[in-house]
Order: sequence, then C-alpha cells, then structure tokens
Amino acid sequence: MDLARAMQAHGAEPGVVFLLEGVPLADRLDRFGIPHSALGLRRGRAVLRGPRRLARTVSTRGPDAAILVDSGFLAAALRSGGYRAPVIGIEHGSLLQLHKLRPMKRMIRTVDRVSGKQACSVVVAVSDYMKDRVTLLRPRRRVVCIPNGVDLQRFSPAENEATPGAGSEIVIGCGSRLAEGKGVEDVIRSLSHPSLGRARLRVAGDGPCRGALKSLARSLCVDARAEFLGPVLDMPSFWRSTDVAVVPSNRLVESFGMVAIEAMACGKPVVASANGALPSIVADGETGRVFPPGDVAALTTAVTEYAEDPARRAQHGSNGRRRCQEKFAIEHTASRYLELCAELIRETSGAQ
Repeated sequence: MDLARAMQAHGAEPGVVFLLEGVPLADRLDRFGIPHSALGLRRGRAVLRGPRRLARTVSTRGPDAAILVDSGFLAAALRSGGYRAPVIGIEHGSLLQLHKLRPMKRMIRTVDRVSGKQACSVVVAVSDYMKDRVTLLRPRRRVVCIPNGVDLQRFSPAENEATPGAGSEIVIGCGSRLAEGKGVEDVIRSLSHPSLGRARLRVAGDGPCRGALKSLARSLCVDARAEFLGPVLDMPSFWRSTDVAVVPSNRLVESFGMVAIEAMACGKPVVASANGALPSIVADGETGRVFPPGDVAALTTAVTEYAEDPARRAQHGSNGRRRCQEKFAIEHTASRYLELCAELIRETSGAQ
C-alpha cells in the first residue's frame, strides 16, 4: 500500500492485483485513487489452474512491469499465462525457512523456487543479509538489494510527547505474529523480573501461540500487565502508545524486520535480537540495543536500561527516526523500484 502510494507520488501509475480478496486494503487503495483487481481465489496456488486470467489481469493493471511478493510459482504462472513484460520477484525470507519444513513440504517449496527461476527478470532481496543467502542458493539469478521502506508521514512521533521519568511506568511494545520462533514468550518472561515490575506490555498481532502466551503470562503472574490486542491495523497509533519497542525473534530468522523500522520512525528505541538482518537495521547503542536471540536476561537488562534512563530513551528514539529518514524512507524504496523497472524495460525493448 505504502509502496504504491510512493510510486504514485513519483509520477508512476501503479495498480494492485490481489489473488484472493482485497479486504481490507481495497478501501484504502480506492481512497488514494490506486486501481486494483481481485481474482477471488480461495488460495494463492489456485492461480496455477488459470494462469491466463492472472496474466490478463496483471497486463491490465501493470502492462510495463510486474512486481511480485514472491519469486516462485507466481512468476511462473504469470509467464505461462503469456505476460511478457519484466517481472520482479521479491524475496522476503521464505527461503530461510526451507530447512525447517517436513520433507514433502520442502520438496514442494523447492519445486516452487525452481519454477520461478527463469520467470523473474530479477530478484529483489529486502536486505543485504537476504541477498547473500539468495545469491548462495541461487547463484545464477540476478539479485539486487532494495530495503523495505516506511511511510515517514504516517509513522511519526506523537506531537508534544512527554517522556516518563526514571522509575515511572513504561510501556513495552511488541508487534509480531504470535507463532513459534518469534520470541514473544521471552518478552513475557522479562516482564516478571523485579526491575520491570512497573512495566506494561502491549502486544499487537495474532497467531497460533496466542493462547499459550496468555497462559504463560498468567503462570508468571504478569497477565494484568500484558495486553494482547490481536490484529492491529493502525500501527502508527500503536507504536505511539509505547515507550520501548522489542523485536525478540529467537528461532525464526528475520530477513528484514518491518516492525523495527516502524517503531524507529515513531521515535521509539528498539531492543532487538541479533537475528538475521535485525542488527543491520537497529544500530546497537545508537538507535536501540541488540541482544543474543533467546537470552531473556540480556533482553531484560536492555529494557531496564531504557526504563531507568529517560534521556537515553529519548535520544535513541530520535536517532532511530533520523536513521529511517536516511535509509528506510518509502520514497527511497519506491524510487529504487522505479529505476529498476525503467532499466528492465529498456533492456527488454533493446532485446526486441
């Protein structure tokens, strides 16, 4: 959504195609005059049974180039349906999870990746960490790095925000899918430490582990200070309601860390695990603190430092906002995608 709006601001004419339904983004796209279509499929892979319909719809919305959220079967379906313009496949990180899958699913995912190998004109990795791994596993693919971006007008610090003093109640924010490997349980355990006895935790997100996480909070007697909000659409308001953001992923490798830059853009210091690309996003000791994945004691110490030092909290939050302005503004991301599209279109025209 933000990328399409930023492209529009650059003078491009983006369109969006949903494989399933467009809810809830369709209303927002309408509000900003961005055309969209929905194929109404029951699941994404059903597109393999009707690739011509996909190609026809994408050709209507994006006749010059297509940017896909994946670089596998979707690209292959688009090509087999007759789409001939440049195709850019984004690698968000599913490649990192192959080794954790059961043999049958691993084989299906591998076939998926191979099917898109020749279909994509180029693969975009969302971080240098991800680019290294895509290049290692797909050495003959053309791979470039374009980091994800954040809308700095939408994600911004609250006006006239008061910083709680030392020893005051602070609010820890965690935005995450509640699933194995995301490490939300580590944040709940840190809440039981005496140094964070006055801290509250707000969790945005849902997933299969929600019940277990709430049970853990009850067993540690911190459930009165742990609020599970479920899915949250207004993430800027969520981050503004917090004092410190925590990105605690332990076993699940992060290819980027979108919630980290969202929180930084809102002027919040980020305590993040040294997992995947997170250390390249959160500058340790400058915009937040980085701790070893799964180390609850280190996580607790880092959050406690911010609870006891409001000046550091404010300074690191300000530094994080500036880092987003320099490296992760959605305008920069959109500009790089448009430059890549223009380059591919020129190459395609030359080849013809």
